[in-house]
This record gives sequence, C-alpha cells and structure tokens, in this order.
Amino acid sequence: MKPASLQDFRARVDSLDGQACETDARKRGFALHVRPQGVEFTLAGSGNRRLERWQYVEQLLDRYNKKPSFNPGDYQDFSRNASYVLRVLRAIVEAE
Repeated sequence: MKPASLQDFRARVDSLDGQACETDARKRGFALHVRPQGVEFTLAGSGNRRLERWQYVEQLLDRYNKKPSFNPGDYQDFSRNASYVLRVLRAIVEAE
C-alpha cells in the first residue's frame, strides 16, 4: 500500500464534489465540496457546514501513514471532522 498523499486525497475529493456520502461508523449523511482553503462537509441532518482546512487534512494523512487507522478518535486531538475525511480516505485506499 502506498502512502496516502494530499494530492491523491484532493483528486478524489474533486471527483466527489457535490455528491452525497455517509460516514462509516454512524452512517451519517453528508455532501462534500472542494473549497480553496479546504474541503467543506455539509451535514445531511442539520445542513450545518464544516470546513476542514488542507493543513489538517494533511496532518491526518501523515498520522494515518504512520499508524493506519480509520477510527476518528485517533485524530480527535486536531480534527473534529475526522469521520468525514476518513470516509474519503477509505475510498482512496480501497480503490488501489
């Protein structure tokens, strides 16, 4: 398995822009949109928007590359949006 990169993540997010997705564990629906400053997740239940800046996506990917885990709790010290980012990351890993 090759390391997850921000470039691969951004390419995958670009292909999913505007599409509906759901988290792995709780099956919470969301749509994602690419923004210049990061990726924005619009929560299906509430319509609330959450922006995960590219720097935090990259930090999550770096940690994932050191210790692969799809558990959002492993990233909670710097990302409250880990479950959404991890869903996209899982799609990248499974596509390889």
